[in-house]
Amino acid sequence: MCGISGFIYFDNSIDKKSTIEKMNTTLKHRGPDSSDYWSSDDNYIYLGHTRLSIIDLSVTGNQPMISRSKRYVIVFNGEIYNHLNIREKLSFSSWKGTSDTETLLECINELGIFKTLELLSGMFAFAVYDTFEKNIYLCRDRIGEKPLYYYFYNNQLIFASELKALFKHTGIKKELNYNSLNLYLKYNYIPSPQSIYKNILKLEQSTVATFKINNNKTISKSSKKYWSTKNKTNNFKYSTDTDLINLLENKIINSVGLQMNADVSTGSFLSGGIDSSLISSVMSKISDKKINTFTIGFENQEYDESKYAKNIANFLGSKHHYYLFKPQEVISIIDRLDTVYDEPFADSSQLPTLLLSQFASKHIKVALSGDGADELFGGYNRYKYINLIHNLTSKIPSKYRNSVSKILLNIHPKFYEILYKMFNLISFGNIKYSDPVDKFYKILRILNKDNVQEMYLELLSHQGFEKKILKQKNNFIDVISHDLNLRFQDDDFLNSMMEFDINNYLVDDILVKVDRAAMSHSLETRAPFLDKEIVEFSINLDSRFKIKNKESKWILKKILEKYLPSELYQRPKKGFGVPIGNWLKNDLREWSLNHLNSKLIEDQGIFNNKIINNLFEDHLKGKTNNHYILWNILVFQNWYFKNF
Repeated sequence: MCGISGFIYFDNSIDKKSTIEKMNTTLKHRGPDSSDYWSSDDNYIYLGHTRLSIIDLSVTGNQPMISRSKRYVIVFNGEIYNHLNIREKLSFSSWKGTSDTETLLECINELGIFKTLELLSGMFAFAVYDTFEKNIYLCRDRIGEKPLYYYFYNNQLIFASELKALFKHTGIKKELNYNSLNLYLKYNYIPSPQSIYKNILKLEQSTVATFKINNNKTISKSSKKYWSTKNKTNNFKYSTDTDLINLLENKIINSVGLQMNADVSTGSFLSGGIDSSLISSVMSKISDKKINTFTIGFENQEYDESKYAKNIANFLGSKHHYYLFKPQEVISIIDRLDTVYDEPFADSSQLPTLLLSQFASKHIKVALSGDGADELFGGYNRYKYINLIHNLTSKIPSKYRNSVSKILLNIHPKFYEILYKMFNLISFGNIKYSDPVDKFYKILRILNKDNVQEMYLELLSHQGFEKKILKQKNNFIDVISHDLNLRFQDDDFLNSMMEFDINNYLVDDILVKVDRAAMSHSLETRAPFLDKEIVEFSINLDSRFKIKNKESKWILKKILEKYLPSELYQRPKKGFGVPIGNWLKNDLREWSLNHLNSKLIEDQGIFNNKIINNLFEDHLKGKTNNHYILWNILVFQNWYFKNF
């Protein structure tokens, strides 16, 4: 895993060597083992690289790397898991080393960019300069595991793995993008291709952006998708459900085996849920020694699943590592969020993810995770219940649904706490959710929606809050809402939801959260479920094998029962949540008051101070649970005052 950067810049008024070195230094946490750069003879093009050595630890794996033909120069961030298989397909046979970078580079040299991308199984973001055609190609993996930001404006291109590196180039001016701020407040993250800054974009997943240098010293751009979740092939055959289960199991075993390949120490994140338990179980089965597993726990038992992870680790015989997340650690972690994520990002599970990454990095260099399984195989509760709720409510006239929804939303949260405890008592403790009151409110908010698309969008967002709290009114372009309407034409509604989440929530929330947290501690994370073979299996799989008899991730559970007793993992899904609502009232109260200071907000001129104060006061009094929108605002404030 590495950090990459570079630019095309025709103006010689700046010290370009010093600039690329500063960009590299800013990305050192992504690649602490070596740092170097390449520049073109005309001094217009610079490519920088910082290396975290995982495969081929020798200098033959260092970058920037030049092809044997001298035609291509590459800076590459990621891992190509099948690179040894690719080597066998190439006519080229005189290799300098064993790195996947060299494999990738020589494959491009022999087959070209797009044919190479078709062959790759891995996670990556890379830049390749073609010295013959005078093109720079920016490329990103199919699902978007590895990040790449770029600034293309005023006839200049500047790119890097992280936003902070871009601003080491003096050619960029920081300007807040208000449309992105709208998106952030609505979804907790900023969807691709937007960033929080004007004129800076994220390269979208499965995309090649080509920047051509013309003879008149201008740059032209074109983009092309090389893969899509819409490209369904139905290319697997089976006779029985057992055949299908075995087929997926073999793909998972193959993916885990490939992703365990490293010349450094490895391990797995183990939460005790289905996904991480399956990955850890397969690792344990195919490893010739004890695997390392890592879990984080909470003092608040409503959020703590560490005991389940410990039981599974004991069964597997792994070398288990446990860390207790203490509330007093929250402030020190929050103070780092702006430098770790570079733009506002408010998935509160970022906090334990950061701590887990910090903890694991003291023991290993590579961690495998269960990320992606929820989106691929129907893990979220919304997949199970949204159709049921729609079928029930659609029979009630809209005006009555609106009235009922308003009445129920105005009932004090304490009532729903009591209701939850009653349900839990009746079910003999089998109904267990973190933030149960919030889940009640989510259901109530969708009662007045007329179709499943509107319901789904409501569940994914804080509908309407951005309009209330922002002072500046602009023409808000909601790229996610538009994308939702495009994708929900599929007859298989469950698969439509999952496909939508693969292309949005997974890419711009889950993978961002994990990549930035882990790489801030020079830890590489790998997600075996996001292997090309498994993703393509999933998008071609009928949803009845994902959710069967109201059971989520049915096919994964059928595989997991081959490895673990069901009592070790059969329980309601919790998610990797943290008690933010409680912390805002207690441990984070003073910090929150400082960031929501009325004078600061008025001077800032972005938010409506009165509405924010009301939201916070109502939350402190327990009148309403506003922790999601408050956390969004607080994370933004923490970022804003350090960057503007």
